Amino acid sequence: MSDHHVSSQPIPYTHAFRIGVNLEDGKATINSIQRVAMRAPASASGQPADGQSGVWIELRDASGRVLYHRALRTPHPDSVEVFEDEKTGAMRRVPRVRPQVMKFDLIVPDLSDASEFTLHGAKDPSEPDKSSVPLLQSPMRELRLRTTTPP
Repeated sequence: MSDHHVSSQPIPYTHAFRIGVNLEDGKATINSIQRVAMRAPASASGQPADGQSGVWIELRDASGRVLYHRALRTPHPDSVEVFEDEKTGAMRRVPRVRPQVMKFDLIVPDLSDASEFTLHGAKDPSEPDKSSVPLLQSPMRELRLRTTTPP
């Protein structure tokens, strides 16, 4: 269970990191990191089990204890919605022709005792129901060194 983000207790930080991520063919890379004056969405209750599928982020302390984790929507869509008829608003799903680079931002709290950031997800985007693996791991000290502050 997470020690942070319990609504009945004060939240122990004032800033968060906005981490820009590119995801292509199951490989994630960081393209930007900003430290912003905001609070991240609350941590989820419980923790992912061994063999869990899905996409989530987590922060751990130096001893490996999970301080924060949150499930994300699966960023591996195999199709997209398109409007079929403008008058009725009818929509249909169309398969994607080739995988594209997915770009998205992650918001994680700037917790002073966090030592590692990890993004988990499917190794093979075409098999999102398989057990998740770490797609991206970074020591927090490296993220802090690469951080920019928005104007």
